[in-house]
Amino acid sequence: MAAPLALDRRWIYLGLGLLITGLYAVFVPLLAPVFGLPRARPRHWAGALLAMLGMLGLVDVAGVGAASVPLNLGDLLTVVHALRGPGVITIMPLAVHGFRWTSDVKGIVFTMRESHVRTLLARDESLRERVLASRCVQFAPAHRKAVKTAVEALHEEQTQHAPWRASAIDAAMTALFVALGRSLPAPAAAAGVGDRSVVHVQRFRALVDERFREQPALGDFAAEIGITTTQLNRVCRAVLGHPALAVLHARLCLEAQRELAYTTLSVKHIAYKLGFSDAGYFTRFFERETGQSPSTWRKEQLARQ
Repeated sequence: MAAPLALDRRWIYLGLGLLITGLYAVFVPLLAPVFGLPRARPRHWAGALLAMLGMLGLVDVAGVGAASVPLNLGDLLTVVHALRGPGVITIMPLAVHGFRWTSDVKGIVFTMRESHVRTLLARDESLRERVLASRCVQFAPAHRKAVKTAVEALHEEQTQHAPWRASAIDAAMTALFVALGRSLPAPAAAAGVGDRSVVHVQRFRALVDERFREQPALGDFAAEIGITTTQLNRVCRAVLGHPALAVLHARLCLEAQRELAYTTLSVKHIAYKLGFSDAGYFTRFFERETGQSPSTWRKEQLARQ
């Protein structure tokens, strides 16, 4: 019988070292956001940032280059936003989006856990609501230096390993969001819209987010809010510019796009998940909302990646 193969200890140690290095390279970037630490990407960056699973993305575009960003802002349509630096792109969790960069674009991409950002900004509700929204914004000259300084400070803290790093990163993140909040235009109030109408619409949209897969009747939503269906349509038109049913359809369409873009589920499976009893009816609904069949829309998204 052949003698067992003897292994040199040096090779065993080398193998263990390579294994540990590989595990570090794989898991440390994945675990960093779990503890609230932002992940930064290189200055030259192209591709699709998937802001999913409670993560939000922040892209700083420096003073050169340009980006074209198809981005769904949670309303009825995915709009292509053109941005030339210096500017910022914020992507909230689960927002359907993509990027098309010019070859000379420069900037930094941060990925942060939304829940951690909300904790950091818990004392300043107005700041939190100002910055935590998907948008593409070009900075006015007066704000460029402050935002640039804040971005560079966060990037420096994130890439080095100085003492009290986590606290320093939290402080740098807060400073960046303050700089962003000060640089962003104040939200325009809808003319002639009262506070009560806005509250009704906010409640309606929250209910739609909770129950859109059930596809309840508008009367059910209105009853839960404490108003009539006619009043619900009236406040939606006044605040959003759309009837109430369009808000529900937009939410269904947005979720369908997310499933088509980020999963490999069949069209039939997606239809059933969204409360459609018939895949054919779902296809007709999707075509009416987007102008394309679900299969065609998915193919185009894959071709762009």
